[in-house]
Amino acid sequence: MSRLSSSTIWRIILLAALIAVIFILQLPSELRVRLEAVNAPRPDFGSQTVIVSSDERIFTLFAALNAAGFDREYQGIPMSPIRQQIRAELNGKDLPSLKQLKPYFDRIPDYQLVVWILQRGPAPEFSRAEAGWWVTTRAANFDDLSTALSDFYKEANIDDLWQQVGPQYDAEIAHWKPLAETSLTEIQTYLGVTELPFHQLVVIPNPLDSYYSGNGPQIDDIAYVVAGPTETDLSMKGLIEHEILHSIIGPMLDKNLSVIPLAQRNRLYAFLRKSMPSGYGTWSSAVEESLIRAIGIRMLNDEALRNTMIEQEENNGFLLIRPLFQALEGFEQSNQSFEEYLPMLLDTINNIQLP
Repeated sequence: MSRLSSSTIWRIILLAALIAVIFILQLPSELRVRLEAVNAPRPDFGSQTVIVSSDERIFTLFAALNAAGFDREYQGIPMSPIRQQIRAELNGKDLPSLKQLKPYFDRIPDYQLVVWILQRGPAPEFSRAEAGWWVTTRAANFDDLSTALSDFYKEANIDDLWQQVGPQYDAEIAHWKPLAETSLTEIQTYLGVTELPFHQLVVIPNPLDSYYSGNGPQIDDIAYVVAGPTETDLSMKGLIEHEILHSIIGPMLDKNLSVIPLAQRNRLYAFLRKSMPSGYGTWSSAVEESLIRAIGIRMLNDEALRNTMIEQEENNGFLLIRPLFQALEGFEQSNQSFEEYLPMLLDTINNIQLP
């Protein structure tokens, strides 16, 4: 057995010391953000279970992202008319706050920014409204972001822009409401779920994002669906269902993933981490996303569309889709709820061999 040289040992010690110093220097901001006082009220969406609502917080965040250079769009589809309008309004404006905002946008993924803004109170202060901390990345990354975003709100006259697009948002809300209600009902029927893991579902249209983009965080007892535009009602319904399923399926999986032995998890994930998009950086996230996509395809009534979507998902690297899709047939033929059947469904993963 070879031994490390003294110089190597010293390099390891110095590296460990450097990491410790960095952690200690960042600790004050980490604690400051996590322990920030709650100074704003939580949003009041009323008493209905399913709400479709515009949200000035999300609008402000994505207006700032677009002004800072966020130009992602889905496979050549033109940006939504509202997005084009807001980008044109902001283009050429003197917005000094963007210099402060861009470092945040460079280091924090869009999803985490969405979770963060949904924890905040109303514009223009964006003070903390949630006692809990629902972001899953380091809190220090968000230190003083609310101040920079508040400055942008004022510099960009977001209040005026928000008023301008109000009627367009109202039309989207009226159109989306029955889609959202139907989506939740069909999910509960398919899964056999009577009690939901959230008190309220809030769907927020977000035309300033790219087509077919969605985020589905749960903040305390509210399940949010922040959805970009789509081209058809069927696509919008599918996007809403997909994000709802994250709030329902995620907790169930957390209780049952141990059904799959560690060795099999490691074998499959070693392959999946290379084939799937980089956003799925853990075994649990890869399984959750694959299962939710498989459920979404099973819920379609069009067999030809089902087959087309399975092929598309496999081409995109989601190689668990087909076996999970097939395993769901067993659930459909059982008399059990999805939560009761889930251990048996996950056990089928033990038989999967990827090339």
